[in-house]
Amino acid sequence: MFRLFNLVAVVFGILAVPSMAAENPIVPTDAKLEKLWAEGEFTEGPACGPGFCIYFSDIGNRIMRYSPATGKTMVYREPSGRANGLDFDPQGRLVAAEGANAGGNRRITITEKDGSVRALAERWKGKRFNSPNDLTIDTHGRVYFTDPRYVGHEPREIDTESVYRVDSDGSPEVAAKTVTQLITDVQKPNGIVLSPDMRTLYVADSNPRGNQHLLAFPLNKDGSIGEKKLLHDFGKDRGIDGMCVDIRGNIYGAAGDGKTGGIYVFHHDDGQQLAFIPVPETPTNCVFGDKDRKSLYITAGKSLYRIKLKVDGFAVFWPADPINLDKLNTAKDEDDPHLSSNDLRLYYTLGEKGKYQVMESVRKKANQPWPAGASMIEVNQDGDSRSAFVTDGGKYPQYFFFATNKDPEKPDGRGDNFDIFFLTKLNAKADFTNPTPLHAISTPADELHPWLSRDGLTLYFSRKDKDGWHTYIASRQKGHEQFDKPDRLGFPPGFHHPTLTPDGKTMYLQGPLPDKRWGVYRSVLNGQSWSSPEPLLALNHPDAPKGDISPALSHDGSKLYFASDRPGGKGGLDLWVVPMGQVGRK
Repeated sequence: MFRLFNLVAVVFGILAVPSMAAENPIVPTDAKLEKLWAEGEFTEGPACGPGFCIYFSDIGNRIMRYSPATGKTMVYREPSGRANGLDFDPQGRLVAAEGANAGGNRRITITEKDGSVRALAERWKGKRFNSPNDLTIDTHGRVYFTDPRYVGHEPREIDTESVYRVDSDGSPEVAAKTVTQLITDVQKPNGIVLSPDMRTLYVADSNPRGNQHLLAFPLNKDGSIGEKKLLHDFGKDRGIDGMCVDIRGNIYGAAGDGKTGGIYVFHHDDGQQLAFIPVPETPTNCVFGDKDRKSLYITAGKSLYRIKLKVDGFAVFWPADPINLDKLNTAKDEDDPHLSSNDLRLYYTLGEKGKYQVMESVRKKANQPWPAGASMIEVNQDGDSRSAFVTDGGKYPQYFFFATNKDPEKPDGRGDNFDIFFLTKLNAKADFTNPTPLHAISTPADELHPWLSRDGLTLYFSRKDKDGWHTYIASRQKGHEQFDKPDRLGFPPGFHHPTLTPDGKTMYLQGPLPDKRWGVYRSVLNGQSWSSPEPLLALNHPDAPKGDISPALSHDGSKLYFASDRPGGKGGLDLWVVPMGQVGRK
């Protein structure tokens, strides 16, 4: 269970320094440093994750999550194993460097998609690490981490304080394949980050009694490194703790203390200082976040800060940024979106107090916004109706599938459960015929969410069985025939509401998330069976109370429509759309 903390929003004026003159390309002259939260013991290791939330370590032994949408900070994981540096891998999973000291696990962990935590690396040549401090991840999912020892009385098993690389296939069934000791010619490696092109590994060698260096190592495609280069020497001042990079490759390092404490910005090639952002508490680390990627989040002392910059940040993982379909959304619940094949008609469900009707929004051009919808009278005449699906408008006969609790034998015409019906349109000028039930599909249970394959021979739908919702599939030999008896797909209870890519090989569906919310999942067809559904971590917003649900792909597979009560909506469920390029294709 998350614990809520009150938002602290204190704004600090940035001190005028030569590197922040009017012409500075990085920091605006009117930049303000906001204090967002100040209830920590010692904050560290920020990373931008799902929902554009900032995950960061409070080294009192917990991981926190700050939501820009709500302004609230919550406990994400406690205890954390003394987690320090955090990052998200290309799949959107949280990877943590867990350090030493009381309660420290001295390992690298990964939080899987089901919420479980497993060790990615615990030892090198059978010996436990000193105190994993910070980490960075490349586009192949390889983890690079530093292993100094600053605190903790646990006996050391490794004499050197080094940089390591973890090679893993990312599978929860298989532990890390290889842990390689990559860099040993440093004194106390601390912060670590990769350049956007994955060709340079930056390491902070930060020894309170020795080196205070920013180093650059050429990185080869196989993960090996070349000869180190000194980019900056802090001398006797406190060197870099943690760091991040922008899309230009410039390095943002948290360094210094007191009057010299802040974020130092260095050119990626020659180490020239480009800017300095003073911070009132001792800075420990930083990361870019927010939808525009221009907000720099800074952990310092007991607090979390934010400042808006001119340049975009870089990250291997970046959350999706869905668009709210404002003109369709009301104070009522909008759900079950479905797009026509010509991209000009959007069907959806409008729900209020347990009653539903199918709505239709029509636009003249595909690049126009969707106007407010109107009730589909021919569908809503009898009973509640929802879950519309229409076949290709350029092919006839054309079918309009939907679910309704219509029951002519009941006094009010409404039954106790939803069944799937269809209407038929023989040509472009014809009207849809009267609704006809799919007799082979209908049972005393609820059937909803029809989806028909492009060839018209396979029907996917949802049925609520005794143990919850399931996905079913029914087939037929020819387009005008009745469907055969349906079979249930082998997904666990809760996975339903399928929509498929144009080739029929990838399915997006709704399923349960670990925290009792709903999320959008993806499954891939392997031969004759579907893979175990995986949650779309780039999409599912952690602050949506009900979650992201009811996925519907456009007919060309380029956009995903869904319903959610994520922050920014107008109350209840609203409709959203996101380009599939942001979600990630299989």
